[in-house]
Amino acid sequence: RNRHSQYHPCTIPGKKDSVSLDRSSKEHPVIAATKEALAAAGSLVSSFDAQDEDSSCMNNGIQKHRKDSSLYFHYEKPHNFKIHSYLGIMPWCDFCRNFMWGLRVQGYRCKDCGYNAHKQCKDEVAHDCQPSRQLVKRVYGVELTTLVKMHGTKLPVVVKDCIQEIESRELTSEGLYRVSGKNIDILTLKKQFDEGSSAELKTYEDVNAITGALKLYLRELPIPLLTFDAYDICLIAARTSSRNESVEMLKVALSRLPPPHFNTLKHLIKHLVRVQENRESNRMDAKNLATVFSPSIMRSRAYNPSSMEAMQKIPEQKKVVELLISYYNDLFETQ
Repeated sequence: RNRHSQYHPCTIPGKKDSVSLDRSSKEHPVIAATKEALAAAGSLVSSFDAQDEDSSCMNNGIQKHRKDSSLYFHYEKPHNFKIHSYLGIMPWCDFCRNFMWGLRVQGYRCKDCGYNAHKQCKDEVAHDCQPSRQLVKRVYGVELTTLVKMHGTKLPVVVKDCIQEIESRELTSEGLYRVSGKNIDILTLKKQFDEGSSAELKTYEDVNAITGALKLYLRELPIPLLTFDAYDICLIAARTSSRNESVEMLKVALSRLPPPHFNTLKHLIKHLVRVQENRESNRMDAKNLATVFSPSIMRSRAYNPSSMEAMQKIPEQKKVVELLISYYNDLFETQ
């Protein structure tokens, strides 16, 4: 810079076609073209910003519509990670976006949505599992939160459809829920639900086949409606002699239930209240209904039906379900 300070930076001595940038002279064509290009780029950026704003508004509208829709339910669900070997492919970790290496076992995969993760990454993944119907191919025996989130419903389809069909008929059938239906009919209904087709419930004249399909679904849940975390509190409520204390303890137990379990239990107990209102004709009061449903909706984590401990807790389990039916309004409508 010091060597050429006597010259204008854009003027080279000895050149006939040198460019002089005198302030009074006309603007050079190259500079004018550059300014026009910058102005055009600025207008293009502005148009992109406007499009992004419109797109943001549209996405906000979609999200608002989803929240307002009664068919959209958001349940938090952790991933169901299991050790997985990836044969013939080099898998990526969906959390850190790096390869997963290993000779025999490369990482972990969610059985419900297919999410892949390192062993050290799987504990950092958010509880945002969205189950896929390609991986979860049945209804019976599937964890409740997984099922309702996969279908995008508030209640499992078996509970909703069976109760709706039972209540469309008279609830005066003697021994309703106590009398067993034909095993072949119950297994046929189970197969129809598992295959994803709508079960033809109206074609079954025997209502006991439908009640049997409902009881089988509840019995095969991996985590019962009254979850393992709420089990001990429920038993304490059954042992309490005071009615008010029992209700308060059951409220604590219900507060520990995940939303899908609470909503399904509430729907079921409300239905059983209607059933026992017809007890003079169907002979099914709260105590008889509790005898039928207590083994299906609650059990301990280390459940062994033939053990002496399990046999000893049967009366307390019956008392819990009887309390749920008898004090439905106090327990559910005030939650």
